[in-house]
Amino acid sequence: MRVSAVGEAATQLPWLSPCAASLLALARMPAAAAWERLRHDPGAVLLVVRRVARSLSTTAISFFPALLREPAILEGALRFLTSELPESRAAVDEAIGQTTDSGPGTVAGFVDWYQPAMRPIYHACLLYARLAQRVAEMTGSSDPDNAWVAGLLAPLGWLAVCAANPQSVTACQEDAALAQDSVGTQQRYWGLDQAAIARRLLRSWQVPRWLALVVGHLGLPGEVAQSLGADPDLFHVVQMAVGLAQQHGQGLYLAVGDPPGACAAALRLTARDQERLAHEVAGPLEFPEAPQSWERPGSVPLLRDLLLLAAENHRLREAPSLEQLERDRDELHHALERLRTGEAERLQRLKLQGLAEFAAGAAHEINNPLAVISGQAQYLLGHEGDAGRQKSLQTIIAQAQRIHQVLSEVMQYARPPRPQRQMVDVRSLLREVTLALSDLAVERQVQLISPEADHPIQLSADPRQISTALECLLRNAIEAAPAGGWASLRLEMPAPERLDLIVEDSGTGPAPAQIQHMFDPFYSGRQAGRGRGLGLPTAWRLAREHGGEVRFDNLSGGPTRFVLSLPRSADNHAAGMNGLTLVTPERMTG
Repeated sequence: MRVSAVGEAATQLPWLSPCAASLLALARMPAAAAWERLRHDPGAVLLVVRRVARSLSTTAISFFPALLREPAILEGALRFLTSELPESRAAVDEAIGQTTDSGPGTVAGFVDWYQPAMRPIYHACLLYARLAQRVAEMTGSSDPDNAWVAGLLAPLGWLAVCAANPQSVTACQEDAALAQDSVGTQQRYWGLDQAAIARRLLRSWQVPRWLALVVGHLGLPGEVAQSLGADPDLFHVVQMAVGLAQQHGQGLYLAVGDPPGACAAALRLTARDQERLAHEVAGPLEFPEAPQSWERPGSVPLLRDLLLLAAENHRLREAPSLEQLERDRDELHHALERLRTGEAERLQRLKLQGLAEFAAGAAHEINNPLAVISGQAQYLLGHEGDAGRQKSLQTIIAQAQRIHQVLSEVMQYARPPRPQRQMVDVRSLLREVTLALSDLAVERQVQLISPEADHPIQLSADPRQISTALECLLRNAIEAAPAGGWASLRLEMPAPERLDLIVEDSGTGPAPAQIQHMFDPFYSGRQAGRGRGLGLPTAWRLAREHGGEVRFDNLSGGPTRFVLSLPRSADNHAAGMNGLTLVTPERMTG
């Protein structure tokens, strides 16, 4: 057979066959025990990583033995036995240039790793896997099971040539030039080196990307492999394992981009750790969980039936569990929503408490000296004859009064007085609020609309506080509407026990980034003529004192709408206090 045909045949392998013992363990053992057997079989490991590749998209997942419970693995084993390999045998025969035995029990890609010629290859796989696992355990940088799998499959090109043409493997091993020039020697016997064969198989077998980047590129320096997307820690772990084994005269002379010393430095391995690893390489290695013998899968009677039974039992066993898992996931989702809402409420309470402390301190630390400043300025103003100085003193007095007004608004938000409830006709409240802001609407050229209800509507509330809340909302609407636009105030009754006071305007509405902060104190969405940012928070605070809420309804293509929703009676307020909901921006509708 020509040299290039060997490497070509190896790259066209449809699979690397697991042995019968591994498939029996998969069918009959619990997942943890089955993994202890399967992980010593390169074909069985490939079966798993290929069938559940989507679940192994990152090295952050510790995938064994949990994923052995995946139905796809048992289904893959069945397809392996019944359909995939028989159909693909012709392609392998054509590439190799010879006909494989098609008798009972023959499976393409099967290798008896205990044959004398194959045993050194298999021993190297186990040695790389054991050392990679130990390095991962010592450093804590990678999952030990992931490291085992990457180490076991590091010489994947060798494994493929063993399945495609065992004679060429023996010839290559016996060539003295292999130790000095492994790549060139492999190319002379196979046409391709083992890494090139591995890369082609990893791509055609659709092995998870993180595994393919490690196994296919061990000959690159770590920095280069990392630029391709390889996990730097796992890459150095496997390089360290392979390099250390070969440093002690064991292994298959795989090309390694970084020497063991550089890998040890990258992984922060201590000198003592390196001594322990070297001692393990030098000592005897035992693998009691490895298969006792390598038998073809087809040689075990009823193996297909056992796999079918295991797959059916798995489906029956997991069906209720999957249903319960879905319910648990839904409950967890709801719990996270409640936790998120509760955290928002907690943060809002802390914010309010902090502001209340600030406001209380400000009332003492700022108002007292402010009163002195204002009083002294007024005294000087009464005795000042110079017109210029009078104007300056009037400015001082006006600004002192402005500061006092800001502090009063802060106090109203932080510590509003307890509502003095009485029965109020809502129509009169709406008339008063509309009249109070009519001059502002005229000044800004905004039409003010407030249709009056046909009959009296009674509300148990503090009229002063509700008027203040409505003024805050309507003032916000007037200032948001463009010149020539409109702002409206109306009422609706969504339920007999609740009343909605709806404020709308024809403005563009808040930007998405502003919605998150509209109810934060001192936040203002306007830059020019910036307000103090206390209108909406004050409206919300006073509504909450009455057992109600203020919400922003984000209407697609409609007007900007804020709703002050209140219980109509004090009884409804008291009944709802235990379950009172804090409406934060995260819970706004729309």
